[in-house]
Amino acid sequence: MIKSIGVAQNAPGNTINNFSPAWLPNQSDQKTDLGQISVDHDFLKTVGANFVAGRDFDINVSSDKTTGMIINRSAVKALNLTDPIGKKIVIQNNVDTPNNELEVIGVIEDMQYFTLREASKPIMYYIKDWGKYEIAIKLSSGNYSATLKQIEAIWNDIAPQWPFSFQFMDERISLNYKSEINTAKIITGLSGISIFLSFLGILGLILFTIQQRTKEIGIRKVNGAKVSEVIAMLNKDFVKWVAIAFVIATPIAWCAMHNWLENFAYKTELSWWIFALAGLLTLVIAMLTVSWQSWKAATKNPVEALRYE
Repeated sequence: MIKSIGVAQNAPGNTINNFSPAWLPNQSDQKTDLGQISVDHDFLKTVGANFVAGRDFDINVSSDKTTGMIINRSAVKALNLTDPIGKKIVIQNNVDTPNNELEVIGVIEDMQYFTLREASKPIMYYIKDWGKYEIAIKLSSGNYSATLKQIEAIWNDIAPQWPFSFQFMDERISLNYKSEINTAKIITGLSGISIFLSFLGILGLILFTIQQRTKEIGIRKVNGAKVSEVIAMLNKDFVKWVAIAFVIATPIAWCAMHNWLENFAYKTELSWWIFALAGLLTLVIAMLTVSWQSWKAATKNPVEALRYE
């Protein structure tokens, strides 16, 4: 079921191809470039724009189409506005209005038109009869296939000369991060292989250690050593090497992640607990592997150990 439809020159997740200088009246020496996006009355509602001040375009208010404009937070900051609603903004080459001025009727949160590698740009939205290149349709949850077939049928009736194509917004956004998604899959696969090989390496090392210390284990048990003491003895060296590996790997991992995140204008912070959790998981995997073999060796009959050559 269709909930709302809007049209625009550019929709989020794509790009903006029209920037023009803008400034406050009598402040032509303080210009900033605004991305201009032509929309209809329903576009911002359809894409779920979050208004932080003012209102949306109203089809019953004639001035909204002629002199109204809605800007985003980045535009408010770029124009250095403290109370933007009702302010006049001069837009270069905006020949449709007196003195090239538009009036701010609303402010919305930034919508990401570019990838997160770039900061949000100052953007203005206004209603024009031209530049309607994209149709945004908001659907209610459910079976999309039937609704899409209906939309396609209507499209073919209205504009059969143009091929019908569509794209879900989440798919559109995902395409902007195709390289990151592929990199994540590769890293996940290689990490799995590395963990498996590490498991085999630790298993082989503990088996070799136990083989070398079989008689020592038997003698300790004959002299009254507890199973827990034998397990602690065998595990001690492995805990030491895991700790050394953690100390070496942590700064390298932090530097690699920090440099990668610097490619993005919007990024998360690297918290210490992420590395602590990784170290803990590594220790748990190592100890589970080692402790199982240590327990088998510690519970073995000491007589058999003393006979071992």
